Amino acid sequence: MKPFKRTDRIASEIRGALAMLILSEIEDPRVRMGVVTGVKVTADMSLCRVYVRSIQGDAQGKAELLAGLQKSSAFLRRELAQRVSMLRMPKLEFYYDDVPDQAARVEELLFHIPKPPKEAVASKKIAVVEEVADVVVPEDAAKPEDAVEPEEAEGAAEPDDAKVQTPRRYPPMPRSARAGDRKPRRE
Repeated sequence: MKPFKRTDRIASEIRGALAMLILSEIEDPRVRMGVVTGVKVTADMSLCRVYVRSIQGDAQGKAELLAGLQKSSAFLRRELAQRVSMLRMPKLEFYYDDVPDQAARVEELLFHIPKPPKEAVASKKIAVVEEVADVVVPEDAAKPEDAVEPEEAEGAAEPDDAKVQTPRRYPPMPRSARAGDRKPRRE
């Protein structure tokens, strides 16, 4: 099995070719400041979503970049058809990539969260440790009926015919499923 799908390989090829075309072939100043950040191709290879980002980063640069790419999409598609070997070149749709802006916004929000004082953190840690200790080994917990006290098991002399039975965790395997009881296969 291949490590990734055919659409991923084609998207990677289209991304590289588009980046080169935008840098070298297109003379529109609106498009020259654009960077291709991602390409996704649909499963039927009829549509290619191209995610771009403006180096300027402002709203006006974003609108101009998308307008310039839409205007030159026929040229880009024709040039891609010559550079990428495909039976039919997918239609190009351009989208502005907002992921870096969203990541920066989340990072800014996380940066402005006030940190609790160290004394409060230390006291909470101690309280949590005490609660866990109470849950793990409660002093007044009832012992199971099948449990054997260590003093009783070691020091008590029991008759040979009396055996201490420990509770089973899993039901016994059926006799037919045991490894030594299998019948040889016929060939």
